[in-house]
Amino acid sequence: MSSAIDDAARILGPRVRRGAPFGALTTYRVGGTAAASFTIDDEHDLELVHRARRESDVAIVVLGRGSNTLVADSGFVGLVVMLGEHFARIDVEGA
Repeated sequence: MSSAIDDAARILGPRVRRGAPFGALTTYRVGGTAAASFTIDDEHDLELVHRARRESDVAIVVLGRGSNTLVADSGFVGLVVMLGEHFARIDVEGA
């Protein structure tokens, strides 16, 4: 693993999944793994991902539902970030 992944994992904590099946998360169901993945469940997690990116310089891909996403067989040497159920809906007050 790269030092950027290690640094990001230290910041994000034990919920980071290493060697995550990136291709399996897409509608095509093909492709390699990601060095790591992390699901953002709340605003604090979002802040942690921002900090991990800033302090580790790790490459990040934000994955939605996985449609129109094709992953190389060689995988992705970075962090795949997914939004959890808390982000299924966003309300804006005062708009």
